[in-house]
Amino acid sequence: MEFKIFNGYKVFEDGSILSAKSNAPMRFTTTDKGYKLVGLIVNGKQKIYRVHRLVAHLWLGLVLDSTDQVDHKDNVPSNNWWTNLQIVDASTHNHITNQRAW
Repeated sequence: MEFKIFNGYKVFEDGSILSAKSNAPMRFTTTDKGYKLVGLIVNGKQKIYRVHRLVAHLWLGLVLDSTDQVDHKDNVPSNNWWTNLQIVDASTHNHITNQRAW
């Protein structure tokens, strides 16, 4: 499986993450809505990342700002394969989410 390096971590196309130094898998926590979070050490400090946003940034090659929404095409927040993610604005994301609710 392919990966990209992010600040000393291997971020795989399915959203799994390994420490590049030890090759140990990183542990995730899951929000009450099912989104995966991971704590990574960047510049000597731990920062919490939403895995789907990190994968979208690396694999879709986009710099995300705070207004960008990362949509899970299959509506499963734990499915962080880069092919399942798309960047949309808030209005489009709300429209897509409301359509899926029916």
